[in-house]
Amino acid sequence: MLGALSGCPTQRPAPQAPEPDPQPPATAVLACPADAPFTTLGWTPPSAESVAVVDLRADALDETLRRLSEGAKSPDRQLPIRLAFSLGQWTWQVPLLRTTLASAGFDPAQLVHVSLPDGASAWAWPQSCDLPTLADNLATAWGMRVRSTPYGAVGLVPSDASGDEVAFAYDFIAYGASAYLLVPAGRAQAVASRLAERGSDLGAPSLGQIASELDEAPVRLVVRTGALLTPGATADAPDRVSRHRVDAQGWQTVPAGS
Repeated sequence: MLGALSGCPTQRPAPQAPEPDPQPPATAVLACPADAPFTTLGWTPPSAESVAVVDLRADALDETLRRLSEGAKSPDRQLPIRLAFSLGQWTWQVPLLRTTLASAGFDPAQLVHVSLPDGASAWAWPQSCDLPTLADNLATAWGMRVRSTPYGAVGLVPSDASGDEVAFAYDFIAYGASAYLLVPAGRAQAVASRLAERGSDLGAPSLGQIASELDEAPVRLVVRTGALLTPGATADAPDRVSRHRVDAQGWQTVPAGS
């Protein structure tokens, strides 16, 4: 009031900046836990070159993976070269895969790795979600579109307008009611065709069934040997199935029938 009477300009409050528009909350994925292991591994194809079962809840899993990597390089294992190289990467690949799965709501207790004769491979875990939740999670986390197929459902990352793929290394398969699988990008159809194979001897167990019958261990591995072997392995090693259990103490080769 005194300022006005004396002719001094009055101080006016500075204008308030407008409130920013509220940002929509980020879309969250829903949990798809899978606390139980596979009830059967009979879905693994007869052409599989190897099947490995990884217990993600096992104690000392990191040390087990280190032992797995070291032992895979030994010529005493008589492993195919491609498999030996793959196992050597699991010290970092399995933790990275768990992080990738967690981003889409998956926290499986068990992973199964299947290697196939054409160089393709798959990481599998038990199914645990309804299809609408699955489709929403894959779209949110991995940018995938899910569509139904004769063998279940497939999730693919769509191409952009220029034809370039969004960066994601995998395709996703929900194979019937048997398993979820991540396979190398672009290989979903080929791997699904392998999974649909049926052996000529219907009574013969699959490598997955053999692996599931081994005594519990952080990693159980069954290998069909006879392909190109690691350097130093016996050149005339017979075409046979070898069985291995791996824990924090190292590898144990299991004789057939035990």
